[in-house]
Amino acid sequence: MPAAAHGPGSGVVSANGSIALRPVGSTNATFEAYLSTLGLPIGSGDTLRFEWSANAGSGPSVYFEIHTHPQDAGYARLYLVTASREKDSWAVPGSDAYMVRWENHHPSEVNVTYAFQLIPPPPDLRPLALLGVVAAGSIGAWFLGRRSANRSK
Repeated sequence: MPAAAHGPGSGVVSANGSIALRPVGSTNATFEAYLSTLGLPIGSGDTLRFEWSANAGSGPSVYFEIHTHPQDAGYARLYLVTASREKDSWAVPGSDAYMVRWENHHPSEVNVTYAFQLIPPPPDLRPLALLGVVAAGSIGAWFLGRRSANRSK
């Protein structure tokens, strides 16, 4: 299911699920996906809150990263940790196609459960503030104009 539009001031978007990571050396010991594929229409200024655990936090630890594939660098790791559970947030720096990756480096299967919350940046209120300044200035000018007209009578 494609992700819906997401921009400043819009609501929080959530995604959760589970992944079975096969033993190291076998097919599916690694899981990698675009955040947009997981239903998170990530964009510049967003905050990604995430929580995941390996075997309900009992381990073993797995490798987790957030990365992108920029044209100039090829592969850029933006967040990485090896743990049996993680709860953190990450500020999205730009508008790249970001990915998550879990890797099992152990001889037993690991079940990873995850939950993401994508929080948009607050709406840009500068145009409203400017409108308020203009309105206040116009009202002030009107009062000064009336005051001057009343004095000249």
